[in-house]
Amino acid sequence: MDELTTHPKSSELLFDHITLCDYLKHDEYRVPPLVVVHSFEADVLEYLRGKLKERWVDFVEADKLLASGVVEELSKDNAQVDHPWIPPLVFLVGAEYYQSTDLWFEVAKLRIYGIAPSKHCLLPSKSAMESDDVTAIKHAKREAREWVAKAHSERFAFAVYPWTVRLEMDDLTDVGGVPSIFPSAKEELKYYFCELKVDGEWAEDVVTAKLVGSEGCDGYLSEESTPKVGSYGPLCV
Repeated sequence: MDELTTHPKSSELLFDHITLCDYLKHDEYRVPPLVVVHSFEADVLEYLRGKLKERWVDFVEADKLLASGVVEELSKDNAQVDHPWIPPLVFLVGAEYYQSTDLWFEVAKLRIYGIAPSKHCLLPSKSAMESDDVTAIKHAKREAREWVAKAHSERFAFAVYPWTVRLEMDDLTDVGGVPSIFPSAKEELKYYFCELKVDGEWAEDVVTAKLVGSEGCDGYLSEESTPKVGSYGPLCV
């Protein structure tokens, strides 16, 4: 926290004034700045957010835009508008918590920008993939689409970032690599981006991830169209 608030380039590393999320259309996406804070602990994210907010008092007078009251006026009209020095806060979700009935109640109370499930939350079980159980695989994919759609829904409007895609093939460990239902890491990435419609991805191989992102989803044959759970709100991340 000290580093985030005292570093001479902190205003460049975090959101600056022009990246506030006003007037974003429903299908627009704001690319994160250089610093994103993520944690498995909701209390940690809330604590950091509160403490960073307290630090504003120390330097707000030195900032002409903040001193003019512009950000405060925006906040009155839109509760989602935040001061520019709070980095995007992302809540990490492990596979054991993915289907918990408490998850959505928990995240609904958080003032976060994104939610990051383990990629295993969005994949069929290992037994289904090993036995090539077509019915179970289709069911798991449908549940994954519904989960991402719920995170994107008007009630939550979170960006979704699964973790972590690796180049090596899955060796059935907890870390793993490319699951057996995909021929390569590139195809696995396409599944998350084009089938599930996630907003970003943690990937060990940045080049492959950027390549998939730049190619887009033209020609990708989705098994089903993504279900709509409410309307999509602006994703400001």
